[in-house]
Amino acid sequence: MFPVAKGCDAVLLDLHGAMVTRTYDDGDGELLARIRRIAPQVPIGVALDMHTNLFPAMAQLATVIAGYQTYPHADIPYAGSSAVVVTDGDAAKARALCDELLELAWQAPDKFVYQVEPHDIAAFRVLGIDPASKRYVMLKSRVRRPLYPLDPETRFCSGN
Repeated sequence: MFPVAKGCDAVLLDLHGAMVTRTYDDGDGELLARIRRIAPQVPIGVALDMHTNLFPAMAQLATVIAGYQTYPHADIPYAGSSAVVVTDGDAAKARALCDELLELAWQAPDKFVYQVEPHDIAAFRVLGIDPASKRYVMLKSRVRRPLYPLDPETRFCSGN
């Protein structure tokens, strides 16, 4: 079951904007269509590269689309903090919630910055397992591929 099907306030996708699959010329649009089928009322925000291939389905299915202004995204350090809040047309509420989010980000910026962590530590954290425990975690791929440890020092396995 997808997390969005269980209920969420919004979906934010950081897409390249040029996904092509064997079946779909507009892979990004198909991804958005599938999310819309699961949760038609959930706001969807999409971030795209400035050189995206913007198909009509992407514009029709996303609630908000934003893009980087430069390539290779040299504007990221200068972009500052930003937030998108969707409140079903209540602009005052959106502004208040946006200000609240940005204030939280200003007061505790380290909590709003993605920190890269090893796969095993991330899996244990998400599952609520103490990494020092003697437990094992295995992610099984639907495709029949051998599972292998990512690191001989870890007890975490992932599909190849």
